[in-house]
Amino acid sequence: MKKRKKISRKRLVIIFSAVAAVVLSSFVFWVSHQTAADMAMSARLTALSAANNLPQFITPYGAEAEKESLAGIFYKQVVFSVANGNGRPNDIYAARVRLSGSNVLVKRLLDLSNTPDADESVFAVANGRVAWANSVRGKFRSVSTVKLSGKNLIFFKFEREAREVRMLWEEKDILSVFWKEGAAAKKALLSSKNGSVIPSGAGFVLAARVNGEEHWFSSLVNFVRGLTGPEFISRLEEFFFGVKDWFDGIMYKLGRVPVFFQGKIDQAELPVLEPFIKDDKVPGEGVWSVEGLPKSEKSKNPLMAKAFIRPDEKRPYAVVSLLYIDLDGAEVRPVAGTVHPISTTGIKGQGEIPEDDDTRGRILCGFAGGFQAIHGKYGMMVDGDVYLPALPGIATACFFADGSMKIGVWGKDTVDSPSLVSYRQNLPPLILDGKYNSSNTFWGYTPKVLQSAYTWRTGMGLTKDGNLIYAIGNSVIAETLAKAMVAAGAVTGMQLDMNISNVMCEIYSVQKSPAKRPVVNAELFCKGLILKKGLYLQPHTRDFFYVIRK
Repeated sequence: MKKRKKISRKRLVIIFSAVAAVVLSSFVFWVSHQTAADMAMSARLTALSAANNLPQFITPYGAEAEKESLAGIFYKQVVFSVANGNGRPNDIYAARVRLSGSNVLVKRLLDLSNTPDADESVFAVANGRVAWANSVRGKFRSVSTVKLSGKNLIFFKFEREAREVRMLWEEKDILSVFWKEGAAAKKALLSSKNGSVIPSGAGFVLAARVNGEEHWFSSLVNFVRGLTGPEFISRLEEFFFGVKDWFDGIMYKLGRVPVFFQGKIDQAELPVLEPFIKDDKVPGEGVWSVEGLPKSEKSKNPLMAKAFIRPDEKRPYAVVSLLYIDLDGAEVRPVAGTVHPISTTGIKGQGEIPEDDDTRGRILCGFAGGFQAIHGKYGMMVDGDVYLPALPGIATACFFADGSMKIGVWGKDTVDSPSLVSYRQNLPPLILDGKYNSSNTFWGYTPKVLQSAYTWRTGMGLTKDGNLIYAIGNSVIAETLAKAMVAAGAVTGMQLDMNISNVMCEIYSVQKSPAKRPVVNAELFCKGLILKKGLYLQPHTRDFFYVIRK
């Protein structure tokens, strides 16, 4: 049996020294390394320091960190409120900071609030917890609490907009909030541990984070987009849409047209639409029907009616299904999804039609909203809560306190006003003055890639009488979608969401349960849709619109 060789003391010293050198160099790198965000914030704070405008640094225990204490060789954990520049409002940051002469060095920067369009200048820190008041356009809408690690975020929403907000940590988990609501002074205690409000209902509502449903294909697309970037996904979409358009053409030649309305043609009191394709007639094309739709309870005119039309002579398989809604008897309301559009103000949506009996007892239909924020950050506000600020020059559906609705260009046809309670934007206008807006030929992140993609698309517009036209079609581009909407009477219009895994329109029927509570049944508006029925009767990740009887 061979004897094992003993490692010499010299070799042991060499091995130990090498390991120690690796460990020490790794530690030095970890201590001194700055990310791109760290360096950008270092430059920002150094510039503010040179202008004698350095923000107040607060220790994790709530005391102000004196400059002398930050001038040592070690970085110290602090919390501060500062803007990113470019006119942006303040965010709340946690970081390790060290002063070196006139330079401010930052490491391990963490944006706790991450709300580029809301201001968090009012904040409080104690025992490793941070609280801040969130304001948009000078109005306080919420209070949030979180640990310095960024975990355990709890979001409290003011029941009514507040002003002159102050905050103070009373105990480890209890936050006192003082504010004014009109002329009245208010106070409440908020628990950062369990989200309770003391006294109950004292001006706050705990905004619970709701997990909404999303189709698996949309989830996959978002996952791949996060890995590869939007450009790659757009190329894949262009290819997929082309294949789907080709397949639709093959199916049409085989005599299968899955999106035409089926069954009895029950003509409504609306003018028949003149078909674009003259030599290939399809029964019922252009005829408005009220079959299977909710009826008006107060008027002989139809509350809702449906029709279909083929707007592209080269693609007889491209069918746009149209829904007419009389807004004298109905009201349109937007809902923000639980995730999309991703808010830049901190407000989160609930993603479903309100569950109260009054709303559920009057609902008529629901249909998909606009794009994700990644595709343009188009504005959205619901009941005064701003999710994304409105952008000028963008098509905007505006909803007012009296239940009325208007579609126009923000900054020209539509502007902010005291009576405006909600809005949703999406792309430049599709229809202007009863004509297709030819300057708007694109869809999505990369205009040149997707401007000619034939796929499922949706839109909505208003007639000259102020009634709603909703459109959903397969194998269409912006122009052919607009042609169908104009044929139905739309004089102004905007594009909504696209892609078979995102488009949706469902019609509701309401019955009374034995307990006299409304029981809602959902049916797909047209054939070919793949999302499940009742999508908007439970939390959904994406925004949408629903329509209720007045």
